[in-house]
Amino acid sequence: MRILFVSNGNFKHLGERSHMFESRIRNGFIRNQHHVYFLSDRDTVREKGLFRKVFGHSHLRHNFLTIVKNFKPDFIVVGQADYLTVQDLMDAKSIVPDVKIAAYCIDIVFCKHIEQTIVSKLPALDAVFCTTAGTAIKNRFKRDHVTVSYIPNPCDISIDYLRCETMSNQPNDVFWAMRGTRDSYDNDPRFGIARALSKNPNIDIDYYGYDGKPILLGRNYYDAMAGCKGGLNISVSRLNETENHNSDDIYLYSSDRIAHYFGCGLLVYILRGFGLEEILTENHHAVYFDNACDLTDKILYYKKHDDMRIKIASQGADFYRTHFNEREIARYMTEVTFFGKPQTPFGWNTDIY
Repeated sequence: MRILFVSNGNFKHLGERSHMFESRIRNGFIRNQHHVYFLSDRDTVREKGLFRKVFGHSHLRHNFLTIVKNFKPDFIVVGQADYLTVQDLMDAKSIVPDVKIAAYCIDIVFCKHIEQTIVSKLPALDAVFCTTAGTAIKNRFKRDHVTVSYIPNPCDISIDYLRCETMSNQPNDVFWAMRGTRDSYDNDPRFGIARALSKNPNIDIDYYGYDGKPILLGRNYYDAMAGCKGGLNISVSRLNETENHNSDDIYLYSSDRIAHYFGCGLLVYILRGFGLEEILTENHHAVYFDNACDLTDKILYYKKHDDMRIKIASQGADFYRTHFNEREIARYMTEVTFFGKPQTPFGWNTDIY
């Protein structure tokens, strides 16, 4: 099958973001034996330089529709492509009437900009996939002609190459990295929990992105993970100081770092409240915690019982690499878009709307 994949290529970052979702899902489609043509909407707009606000979209539209005419895709997959419009997609369907079009959302769905990026394209879409599940995506994106479904964040064996579950000589107990000034708020646990751990003389935490520590990208990100036994998974649950404690809005949501951790064999410590226990079993695939004190106790326990750390990390890595890899996510997106439901079993079981 011919797939036209339109998303942010991150070309301006020159390899620093080559481990992001777009690379993973593109690899999945290719490894599932599809012919994939990739178009970066943001980089195409950026080609117009200082004039991109005036000519950027017309340049993207011309390139996109020319590719559709020449490539004649069977399937168009759209990432959070801000610059591609619903009219562009409708015109693509006029050129190739049988083409299927799906969009995906890997960020929190309660952010108005992210939500509108998907909603604006719904008239042209056949399917929407989100890394959040349940009524949050049903209420926002379900239409009579659109199938809406959850997808986990994919790991990728060619990107997540570390095998931390096979080692015992890592100098650090836990790893944490983020972009520290983005969407933060008072008492944000993404800041406070790592700071609390760093004050404990019995815990070695390697954290980045704030408190004068650099943001980690590219190979540096993986080199730092290689020196850690566990990974701290805390996802956005509030945005711009507005509380979003409605559990429906964050059901099964996680930052994509969860896939990096599992793929690299870290023992994954997950903050409760997102419902992930339903698909990643507590104390079998991952360790869950309620707050900094609870997390401290659990890190100290696994520091003393490294055999248990290795056991759970191995079970989690094996499960994630088997069921939540880039090929399975790409296969799921293909089957649900074309048939309205999966044709074969998958490692997660959530409602399809």
